[in-house]
Amino acid sequence: MLDVIASDRSIFRDWRRPIMAVALLAVMHAVGCSTAPSMVLDTDVPAVPGLESTYARGLDRRDGALVSGRIVYSGTVTDGGALARRMISLFSAAGWTVASREQMDHSERIDFAKGDRRCELLILPNRIDPAMSSAQMFLRLESADTPA
Repeated sequence: MLDVIASDRSIFRDWRRPIMAVALLAVMHAVGCSTAPSMVLDTDVPAVPGLESTYARGLDRRDGALVSGRIVYSGTVTDGGALARRMISLFSAAGWTVASREQMDHSERIDFAKGDRRCELLILPNRIDPAMSSAQMFLRLESADTPA
């Protein structure tokens, strides 16, 4: 009788392992899918943390560097100044410098420079519904701005 009870317990242990493995894989998948990339297209341009990239147009890469394009991010921004400071820190860590910064009513505009590349970042918090906020990134080559 004890042999039957002991073998029944081993059956329970055997079916728990696959269930735990499936649960672990589900959690790992959810974490992996919810983690936003820290850099745009694996370049030296930081992505906006906490916001989702919802639109990209005209992206151009040269020698592994992103040199032009527009990227729009959407999500919740409750403090535009805090996000601006975070972005300055992220861009600085990637070798960019702040060329200019303009604080408007509730929005921020920061121009970053790295070599002949420029990145203008607009942070546009929505005061009525912070979850409907956005940030826009405009990348360009400096030589494209100057007349020949």
